[in-house]
Amino acid sequence: MSGRRGSARAVRLLLRSPLLVLRLYRAAAASEAGEWARAAALYERVQRRGGATDRTRLGLGTAYLGLGRDAEALAQLEAIGGELASPDDESRRRLNHAIALSRLGRRDATRALLETTDRDGWSDARRRKAELLLEWARGAAAGADDGPAH
Repeated sequence: MSGRRGSARAVRLLLRSPLLVLRLYRAAAASEAGEWARAAALYERVQRRGGATDRTRLGLGTAYLGLGRDAEALAQLEAIGGELASPDDESRRRLNHAIALSRLGRRDATRALLETTDRDGWSDARRRKAELLLEWARGAAAGADDGPAH
C-alpha cells in the first residue's frame, strides 16, 4: 500500500474494524506513557492488518526511536507520504526524522532537513532540541566528532 490511495484504503479498513481502532488507541496510549515496546508491537499489528497510514507510521517510527531502533524508525518516518495534517504531528515527525538521521551519523542529511524546516508553531522544547541537533550537524564542518545531544 503506497501513496494517498493506500492511505485511503487503510482508513476505510480502520473504520470497519473496531479491533484495529482499539489497537490504535492502545498504541497511542502506550506511546504517550513511553511504553515503547508495547506501542511498537501494537502499531506493527495494525500495519500488518493493512492499517498503515501516515499517522501509524509516525507512531511506529516514534516507538522505534524510543527503543533505539533508529534505522527502522527512519524507514517509517521516510515512508510518510507528505506533510501531516496536525501541526503537532508534523513537528514531531520532522524532529524525530532529524533525531533518527543524527543517531545514524548522517550529519549532512540532519542539517539539510532542519535548515529547510519552518519551526514556527513548534513547542519550545521541540525547537530547542532541533537547535541542538542543528548545532551538532553544523559542527561537522568544524571537525567536531562528538555525538548529537538528544
